[in-house]
Amino acid sequence: LLKKVYREEFNPEIAREIVETFVTAKPVQMQPSSLYLKAAFEIAIRFHQKAYDSLYLALAVAEDCVLVTDDRRLVKALQGTVMESYIVHLDNVCL
Repeated sequence: LLKKVYREEFNPEIAREIVETFVTAKPVQMQPSSLYLKAAFEIAIRFHQKAYDSLYLALAVAEDCVLVTDDRRLVKALQGTVMESYIVHLDNVCL
C-alpha cells in the first residue's frame, strides 16, 4: 500500500481509508515468525520463493486466509499451484 502511495498510484487519504477499513474489519494480530519457519522453508524450496514472502504465505496457509500483496511477480509465480488460493493481488481486492 505504501509503495502505491510513494509511486503516486494512490492518494494518501485513500490509503488511510483502506488501512482503517482493514483494521476495523479484522483487527491485526502479531504472530511470531518462529511458528511458521519450517513451513516457510518448505514453501520457499518448493516454489522457489524468498524466505520473507514464504513466511507470509505459511501464515496464510496456517490461518486459512488470503495474503493480499502488491507483488505481481509473487502472484504470477504461484498461479496454477496449490498456493494460488492463498494469495491475491491488491488490485483484485474490493474494498
